[in-house]
Amino acid sequence: DLSHPEMSPTFIGKRQRKLDGRSTVTIGSLVEAEGGAKPRFGIACYKEEHRYLRIFHDAPESVIVFEVIKAKKIAKTERRSLGFTREGLSLGIKYTEKEYSLLYKAGHATDGDWICLAVVDTLDLTNRDFVGPVIGIFATAESSGPKVTFKDFNVD
Repeated sequence: DLSHPEMSPTFIGKRQRKLDGRSTVTIGSLVEAEGGAKPRFGIACYKEEHRYLRIFHDAPESVIVFEVIKAKKIAKTERRSLGFTREGLSLGIKYTEKEYSLLYKAGHATDGDWICLAVVDTLDLTNRDFVGPVIGIFATAESSGPKVTFKDFNVD
């Protein structure tokens, strides 16, 4: 997982350079979780291993999950059933100076069809920061095998 002290998740990101913007990614065809792999994949706003927020697809349960991690604990969480879809999934984080909005849309929904799963005050992730956060995509699993295709990763 992103906060694991020894393991290394797949995480690719870019520094958030604007106070107002949106970062999005599209996940290609979703595959059902098989065996004990338990794949999770999504997009995160990462300050450090002690402070980050993320929205991700938990494949075994077919749910969209939002989490805020503070001091290595889950400070806030929300889960919403997605139902299984092979048509793909888009995830996003919309940000302003005051808040982060965690968004998703399933299948081939249009740009106006984003669903807001949660809103987080930026002060919830603030500390004595030297640099801004990194917005990135990640994939984790408990065993090798599942493949995830990320497309159109964009950071404003």
